[in-house]
Amino acid sequence: MESNEATEELRRFKAVLDACEPRRMSSLYQVTTYKCEREDSDGKHQDITIEVRFDGNYHVEVSDGRGRVAWGGHAQDFTRALETVGWDDLDRDFKPFEQPRSSPGSMSIADG
Repeated sequence: MESNEATEELRRFKAVLDACEPRRMSSLYQVTTYKCEREDSDGKHQDITIEVRFDGNYHVEVSDGRGRVAWGGHAQDFTRALETVGWDDLDRDFKPFEQPRSSPGSMSIADG
């Protein structure tokens, strides 16, 4: 679907929602999801999910299911949105978030 057609479809859909839903919707966008396989920088197989959001511009989020995410987009052209994805972010070493340890003598929230 061309972006002009998709924009018009979103506009029509929003008008119907506004007429049917008593509470105001702040934003509306279409989401298309793709699943695929890629080879990472070490040559290992990687299953990824590409989520494309369209709200008049394309926004792309790519995730590998292990916590790594790459973003791109805010482009009027689908191809350009994909070209702006930081694909290398999917190859970086993933370090899960760790809660910092309290240093001796420090006060925690539970301590009051």
